[in-house]
Amino acid sequence: KKVRPGEMKNRLSEIRCNKGWTQAMLARRSGVARSTITEIENGNIVNPRINVAYKLCRALKVDVWDIFFED
Repeated sequence: KKVRPGEMKNRLSEIRCNKGWTQAMLARRSGVARSTITEIENGNIVNPRINVAYKLCRALKVDVWDIFFED
């Protein structure tokens, strides 16, 4: 999927898998719906809401720029 200017790419799946977590585990630990996590990882959500990004970062114990970045 081609990323348009202003859209973010992400390393969510890579970071999650490096911790040995499933999407369901991340969903439980973050409070973010598994379907939302799937959509972010698949690139269907390219600009997640700040509260979603915050919850994911807090659960994974990483900085927002570790997950989300502009290409």
